[in-house]
Amino acid sequence: MRWLRRLLLLALIVGVMVVGWRFASENQQPVSVDFVFRQTGDVPLWQVILVSFGTGAGLVALFTLFGGVRNGLARRRYRKAIGGLEAEIHQLRNLPLAPDSGEPHIPIASKARPSRQQALAPEPDSPGGSPPVGALPMGGASGRNG
Repeated sequence: MRWLRRLLLLALIVGVMVVGWRFASENQQPVSVDFVFRQTGDVPLWQVILVSFGTGAGLVALFTLFGGVRNGLARRRYRKAIGGLEAEIHQLRNLPLAPDSGEPHIPIASKARPSRQQALAPEPDSPGGSPPVGALPMGGASGRNG
């Protein structure tokens, strides 16, 4: 199987060389390339095409490398964040479910701020109770009766 791969690779290399030789022999016309501040002398067309192709491939490789480095750094940052979060989860899983002291266990949900109905309910120690916070006077928002 290894010899078959080598044979196919050799055939591919020979094929590329034959195509390149034929391409170069058919594109011998001299051309001059005008750059912004400079002009080349007469250069064979196949060389201009080869240099243009190589320059484009090099730029694509450079941009791909830049994107790969950026993605690698982002992946590293996310892996570190995930590691920290997993360590926090592990630490929280190892916490005891009930406190060791004689204090009663108060669930976290009851320590939260009171619901809207609890906040608006009158206090039990006041005789008539005070109006709920945010309640409007009898006449509506403007305070006028009628």
